[in-house]
Amino acid sequence: MRYGLPCMAGILNILALWILTATPAMAASTTDCARPWRLGYTLFWLDAEGDQPARPGSVRGVDYDLINELARRVGCSTIQMQMPLTRVLKQVESGGVDINGQKVCTPERGRYAWLLPYLRGKNHILFRRDQGFPAKMQDALADDRLRIGVVRGGVYGAAYDNLLLSFRARGKVVEEPDLDSLYRVFRLGRVGAIISTPPTYQAMLGQRYLDEQVMVVDWAPDEPVYPVCLLLSRKNFNAEQAANVAAALKTMRQDGTIQRILARHLGEKVGGSLLLSADTPALLDTPR
Repeated sequence: MRYGLPCMAGILNILALWILTATPAMAASTTDCARPWRLGYTLFWLDAEGDQPARPGSVRGVDYDLINELARRVGCSTIQMQMPLTRVLKQVESGGVDINGQKVCTPERGRYAWLLPYLRGKNHILFRRDQGFPAKMQDALADDRLRIGVVRGGVYGAAYDNLLLSFRARGKVVEEPDLDSLYRVFRLGRVGAIISTPPTYQAMLGQRYLDEQVMVVDWAPDEPVYPVCLLLSRKNFNAEQAANVAAALKTMRQDGTIQRILARHLGEKVGGSLLLSADTPALLDTPR
């Protein structure tokens, strides 16, 4: 099956990235890892209370728990590297990063990465309550004060991508290099709105901040949900390795592991809404 629809953080320093990039490709068997998986993150996760930034070298969240459990099941371990989104994708393409999560599944990304679906994608718009929140898109476009923040190179789905075209034409879009920067300017009030997914905004802001400071709006209720994928670098995983990892990930979907991870971080209702249907393939067939 081919999907044409789009899909959607320890921290190592830059020196470590170059050192790790020079390591050899992993062994032929996914259960005999020659080295840890290099996991690319585009944000710094908040702590468990959702009020303070995590300590350097500390990450938490859906992807962190999920990918580490996936690595454990195939006999591997992980190390984490934080960098801007555009750099993560380039590193996946070049082989400097082995695995990255919560990415929209697109044919272009399938050219350099194996696409393993594991969540349903759904974006929302988050408005700061102290700057007001328009009831309709037209009101947002007419508000001269409103600026909407996005991650440079991000893909948000057809409805929101089209909305951003209108915002860009009016000079109302602020681009940031990564999620950490995006959420920083949102917290500081430099932008009045951002587009993000439930796992990300829950991890980055925490439930208390969301309840007190943010209005979450769905301006694309009729847009079909799309599969969100893990990316495995084609430079470092051959077809057999990718199929083995995909099978392990699908088992995690079937045995309830992913559901429990989502519920732990997002609650039963939101977590349940992100579960893929049982017939979603373990590995997407994308043209190269």
